[in-house]
Amino acid sequence: MFEGWFLLERLAQLEYGLRLEEAGRRRTRSASLREARSRRALERALKGALAAGLYPEELRAALSRALKAT
Repeated sequence: MFEGWFLLERLAQLEYGLRLEEAGRRRTRSASLREARSRRALERALKGALAAGLYPEELRAALSRALKAT
């Protein structure tokens, strides 16, 4: 009688652990996708600023101010 209960309890623990691992993988994947999107947006903005004729020194200063603000 207790054997079945212990088996069910162990199965529930294993399923819970699996769900935790899957959630962790989703979080890290989501974070890396967010970072990639941010990098692409930054690259597009930098290309646009260079095309608009801003000097690289001005871009570095603006980027530095923006990073300090976050």
